[in-house]
Amino acid sequence: LLLLAAAVLRLAYVLCTPYDMRQHDGGGHIEYVAYLVEHNFRLPALDFDPREGWQFYHPPLNHLLLAVWVKLRMLLGATFAQSLESAQALSLFWSCAALYCCWRMFQALKIRGAGLFAACALVGFCPVLVINAAAVNNDGLLFLWEMALLNDVARWWRAPTAGRCARIGLFL
Repeated sequence: LLLLAAAVLRLAYVLCTPYDMRQHDGGGHIEYVAYLVEHNFRLPALDFDPREGWQFYHPPLNHLLLAVWVKLRMLLGATFAQSLESAQALSLFWSCAALYCCWRMFQALKIRGAGLFAACALVGFCPVLVINAAAVNNDGLLFLWEMALLNDVARWWRAPTAGRCARIGLFL
């Protein structure tokens, strides 16, 4: 119930927050997505100096996923701004999936009772993690990958398997 309440809080925050509000570095990430949409998902290369554009040096996975989302929405008639607004759904998904990974990690670490409640409450209602649920940048996906990595490390520590070790390598 605690994690469900945290997910509902994130959903409410996303629904009440425009994509361009409280973005500490959103402008550059939005430029990155716009570049990918305008150039049919071609990564920035030698056509300009990436140091002249904000955030173009970031790993492209989240930006590519956002660009695909935006392009699909635009093909359905939405404007770029409307598409970015709805792209917050991806950040919301990353955030809620990270909550689940945290809960699984806490279980793997044998945290029980009040400790499990406190750990889930800390992650579930941490203000910066709630704000990241509405962010149009790569922080949410990065946090999800970090929590998935820590979950797998905690599980590998209890029961080492080659598959889990391969997933740890993938998340790294």
